[in-house]
Amino acid sequence: MSASRNSHPEAIGRLKLNLGQGITGWVAKHRQPVVVSQDACGDPRFQFFNELPEDRFESFLSVPLLSRGRVVGVINLQNRAPHHYSHDEITLLSAIGVLVGGEVEMARLEKENSDLSHRLEVRKLVERAKGILQQELNIAEQEAYLMLQRQSQQLRLPADEQAKLTGDAWERLPEPKPRLTMEIIGADGRGHEYPLGPHEPRLRPSHVELLHKVWLEITADPRYAGLHHYDVVALALEELKRTLNSKDREALLQQFNSSATEIARRVR
Repeated sequence: MSASRNSHPEAIGRLKLNLGQGITGWVAKHRQPVVVSQDACGDPRFQFFNELPEDRFESFLSVPLLSRGRVVGVINLQNRAPHHYSHDEITLLSAIGVLVGGEVEMARLEKENSDLSHRLEVRKLVERAKGILQQELNIAEQEAYLMLQRQSQQLRLPADEQAKLTGDAWERLPEPKPRLTMEIIGADGRGHEYPLGPHEPRLRPSHVELLHKVWLEITADPRYAGLHHYDVVALALEELKRTLNSKDREALLQQFNSSATEIARRVR
C-alpha cells in the first residue's frame, strides 16, 4: 500500500499484496475493474488484514492503474455503507486510473534514475577513498579495496560514527562535491539516513517549540515585531561560533557532551 486516506500511516509502504491476492490483487492480475455494491467482506476475492482491524467496508470499487497497457498499481474506492456505483462513476475512476498510472510510472522511472545517480556518486566516493589509501600507503588498488572491506567488517561502528567518518571523507573530496544522502542499516535492521555536507537540520519537536517560544518572547516587544524565526537561529549560531573561538570553548563543548548523553539516555 503506497497511499491511503484512512488512518493507517504505519501501514503505508509495509502492507503488501501478491498478484491475485484479495480484490486489489485480482484487479491487478486481470486488469479489470471490480464493483461490489454491498457486503464486500462476503466477496470470495476479499481478504481481511489484521493490520487494518476496523476496515470493514460494504461497497468497493477497484480499478487498475495503467501505463502503456501495463498495470502499475490499483486504486480502491471504499464505502462503509452499501452503494450502487453508477456507470459514470466506474468510467470516471477508470479514466483517473489511466491518468494516474502514467504519473506513477513517470515517478518510478525518475526514482530509478535518481537511485542510479546516487549509486554512481557513492561509487565515486569509494573510489576516492581507495585513491587516498593508495597514495598515502603506497599500495595497489585491490589491496586498498580489501583494506576498506576488512575495516568495514571489523570495526562495526555505530551508525553515527560511520556517518561521521564518511562525512569527514566527503569533506576531503574536490569541488564540486556531490550532494549525497547515506543510509546505514543498523544491527536492528532499521535504516538511518545521513545527508553528507551542508543540509537543513532535523529539529526535534521540543526544539521547534523552544525556538517558537523564544521568538514570541522577543517579538512581544514592538521594536522587534519584524523578526523571523530564522533571525533567532542566525543570531544563536553567530553567538555559538563566537563562544567556540573564546576561552569558554571547553565549557561549551562539555555542555554539548552532556546534552548528547541525556538525549541518548532518553532514546534508550
